Amino acid sequence: MRWNCLATVACGLAVAWAMPASAQQIDDTYDLKPGDLVQFGGDTYPHNSIYKVVSCEPVNKPYRQCEMIRQSPDPEGHARPFTMNNYTGRMTLIGRGAPAAPARPVAGPVQTRPRVALPGRPAALPATTATGACPRSPYGGPVPGNRPASAALFRQKVTDSITMGAYGPYWYGVRLDNFTVGAPIRNRVSAGSGGATRVTNGAPPNATLYPVSTTMSVCEGAPSGSLTWRTSGKKYFCFITKENEWRCAATN
Repeated sequence: MRWNCLATVACGLAVAWAMPASAQQIDDTYDLKPGDLVQFGGDTYPHNSIYKVVSCEPVNKPYRQCEMIRQSPDPEGHARPFTMNNYTGRMTLIGRGAPAAPARPVAGPVQTRPRVALPGRPAALPATTATGACPRSPYGGPVPGNRPASAALFRQKVTDSITMGAYGPYWYGVRLDNFTVGAPIRNRVSAGSGGATRVTNGAPPNATLYPVSTTMSVCEGAPSGSLTWRTSGKKYFCFITKENEWRCAATN
């Protein structure tokens, strides 16, 4: 999910719940309940945004997700999934309230539109299609190269390679199963009869490459319906670019 800008907590937010005297900082091990109000720190976009929890998976579940609805700024009418384990910034519990109503499934025919070929997503995929609700996957945005390598980081960047293509009223939901990270290798430059070659031309010479494989499920959401498909055996190299940002690029 992309985060929009916040100038002040009071912008358009009607406070109908009791605020505690002091806010409590939380992390991904906190047992959030429906109706809890969570404020994300200034390292997110929008800055200091406030979300209401709709539902939350059990604590200690790998890549635990919570469904949240933004209250401020620009209040939203639908819930979005947020991967708690991927977030390394500041989360603060600022209040409790009545449970929020779950997002209503969107019914209607499959929405078709031209697809743009993006790194990590071909223009067309073998698919099993179905209509129904499509939960939004968050777009994490740029991650600086000084962030330590981890499976959680690579999951987010693989997801970002899909969700970065969302535009207008459309969105993507991404689920990664059987996610594995192999031993790192060096993007060595070798001289051959055809000239200099390296493991992948997408990464800088001698960069450390982390091989990733996963089974990917993707849904394409639209106001009038959703299109879902499933692929298997997706492979990526995750590495730090010459701009000093993490990226995961598809190799098949």
